[in-house]
Amino acid sequence: MLLNIFLIIIGFIILIKSADWLIDSSASLANKLGISALIIGLTIVAFGTSAPELVVNLISSVKGNNGIVFGNIVGSNIANILLIIGLGAIIRPLSIKSQTLFKEIPLMILGGLALLILTLDEFFTHHNNIIDRSDGAILLLIFVVFIYYIIQSALIERGKAEENYKKSIKDQNPFISSILIIISLVGLFIGGKLVVDNAVSLAILLNVSEKLIGLTIVAIGTSLPELTTVMICTLKKQNDIAIGTIIGSNIFNILFIFGLSSFITPVALNMPIKFDLSIMMISFLLIFLFSLTKKKIEKWEGLILLIIYLIYLLFLILGA
Repeated sequence: MLLNIFLIIIGFIILIKSADWLIDSSASLANKLGISALIIGLTIVAFGTSAPELVVNLISSVKGNNGIVFGNIVGSNIANILLIIGLGAIIRPLSIKSQTLFKEIPLMILGGLALLILTLDEFFTHHNNIIDRSDGAILLLIFVVFIYYIIQSALIERGKAEENYKKSIKDQNPFISSILIIISLVGLFIGGKLVVDNAVSLAILLNVSEKLIGLTIVAIGTSLPELTTVMICTLKKQNDIAIGTIIGSNIFNILFIFGLSSFITPVALNMPIKFDLSIMMISFLLIFLFSLTKKKIEKWEGLILLIIYLIYLLFLILGA
């Protein structure tokens, strides 16, 4: 069991470092090829930060580990809001822009509702709950709308966005960038396989469901890049980036990663899911309600989010 935990940790380290290399090297190479810094930010950087969740889910989906597919996405979204934003707000109150409050957070809630409705096969048709290819296509179509919105928003502030992305692009030799891209892609596969294989083995050894491992260990592990980003941004008083990272990550998780996973291989949800989906939706609504009046998440509100997360983890452990 200790070996499985050790290999999962190694897998997470490889995943996160590989994603970091992929973002830096791809951005540098694209910049050398004359691709707009804005496009680099909206594509390579955005997709790269979700690479750990994406790779873990794709491998789990192909292997038929449906509990990890579901647990990783829903668990990551819950951890992003309750744990990461909670901790960030405790360190320093997080202000939220009107655009994020009235456009991006509602879109996140819409994505959560879409996933919730697609998991109600049992209620509507009396068949087993399955997120099939048509369901995955629906999520991906909503994701296309989100990408269109992001591009339109970025184009409105093109000059400022270009300058911000240019500052974040590292200057690398094109040959070195190409080598690092190849290494990072291999690293993502190896890291993802280590996490998935050992998470399944750990579930068997502990006699618990794959979903529980997905909701806890895998979800928190794949959310480490978001946690690091939010902590750094909070300390630097860059609240917009901190909140935007979390909201964007949650939308990517539901619409793109879950959508793509189920489009490749239908995800059978032969497990209790209502409680976890309810916690996810409650966390989404709490963020909206907390920031509705003052457009800010205060320290005491962050503490409430963190307490809810700890209680949720306790329920999961006791239920196991």
